[in-house]
Amino acid sequence: MTGGKAFGVNRDYQVECRNLLMRRDTALKPYGTEGIDVRFRAGGTTWTFDVVLTSPNDCLVVAECRRWATPVKQEAVAGFAKKVDLVRDARRVPVAGVFFVKTAYQVGALRLGDYLGIQLAAVSEEDGFSHLYFYRWDHTKNRRIRDAVIFLPFLGPTSRVFPPTVTVKRRRARGRLTRG
Repeated sequence: MTGGKAFGVNRDYQVECRNLLMRRDTALKPYGTEGIDVRFRAGGTTWTFDVVLTSPNDCLVVAECRRWATPVKQEAVAGFAKKVDLVRDARRVPVAGVFFVKTAYQVGALRLGDYLGIQLAAVSEEDGFSHLYFYRWDHTKNRRIRDAVIFLPFLGPTSRVFPPTVTVKRRRARGRLTRG
């Protein structure tokens, strides 16, 4: 988590995640020149964030971008949340955290992300970055929830940005509805 700069497909993944965040909220702009592999001094050391964006009111949005083939564990989400807290304390500004994966999250990671206020997202380069999923843990139903599926248009490096289509999918309740 404290590593240096990403290269190749890892950097491409970071750039796509940054672009998705900026398309989701057009007020967000890259921190510094491009908002990729940004270093902050916090907690007595230096941390590198995969993506850092800034809002018009000087709040920060930081993102961790993981291209792991296996589901992300709670330790990774906990480490990222701690980095977010350290930067929040050092910079004295609101900092939001988004954790991107290409596959999935383990249940413990979902529970912890929900508890710590880290937004959990999944986007894969295998489908051309065309689907963005947001996950959370529903404590009342004790299960994983996929809140939204955003179908994004294919965007080449010079294409115009069109608003994405947002589809909220909910599972049907099993059994019949009864009147009491």
